[in-house]
Amino acid sequence: MPGLGDCVVSEIRPFQVEAFKDALAPLVAAGGYSPITVNGWLKVLKVISKAVAREYETRDFMLGVENFDTSTHATYTEEAPNSLPPVRVPEFLGLLRRRNSGFRAGSALQKPFKDVVECMGLSYALTPRAMRRTFQDLARAAQVADIVTRSVSGHATAEMQRWYSTVHPEEQRASLSRVLRVIEGGLSQQQVVSELVSAEAEVVSNQRERA
Repeated sequence: MPGLGDCVVSEIRPFQVEAFKDALAPLVAAGGYSPITVNGWLKVLKVISKAVAREYETRDFMLGVENFDTSTHATYTEEAPNSLPPVRVPEFLGLLRRRNSGFRAGSALQKPFKDVVECMGLSYALTPRAMRRTFQDLARAAQVADIVTRSVSGHATAEMQRWYSTVHPEEQRASLSRVLRVIEGGLSQQQVVSELVSAEAEVVSNQRERA
C-alpha cells in the first residue's frame, strides 16, 4: 500500500493511514477506485492494527480512521438495468439449459449468459451476478414476505433489499391498470386484492407453460 509498504507495522501511526487515504481520495472521486473497495482495504488494516496493538502493546493505529463515504456511490443505475423481468425468466432459463448443461463456476457462465442475452434480444448486458437482483423481483411477484426474501438473499435491511430490486414496466402497467379500475369502477379493497392474487397466479401459470 502506498506510504505504508515500507513501514514496520508496530511503528505505523494514524497520520500515515490518513495520508494513504488522502492519496487515494482523488482516484475514488474520479471513479478509478470504488469507495467500497478502498473500505475493504481499510477493514483489513483494522484487523492488522488490532493484532499489532495486542502483540506489541502499542496504540491501535486505526483508531479514529473513518471509512470513505459510500452513501452516494451507485452500484447500479437506472440507465443500465441488469435484471430480468420475472415474466422472461423461464425463457432465459430454458435457453441457458440448452447452452450450458450441469453446474458450473460463475466465471464459466459468462459466455452462455452472453449468448442467451443476444438470443433473447435484450438491450442490456446481463451477468450471473444479476440473478441476485432478479430473485428480488421474482420473490415480489410471488408475494413472498420481505423478511423471507431477505433471509434468502442475505440483505440485512429493507433499504438494501429495495436497492437490489427493479420495478419493470410490466409491473408498473399492471399496477396502474388496477388503480384505474378502482377509480372507474369503484372496486373495494377486497376486490383489488382478489384481482391482484388472480393476476399473479396467471403470471406464474404462464411462466410454467413457457418453461
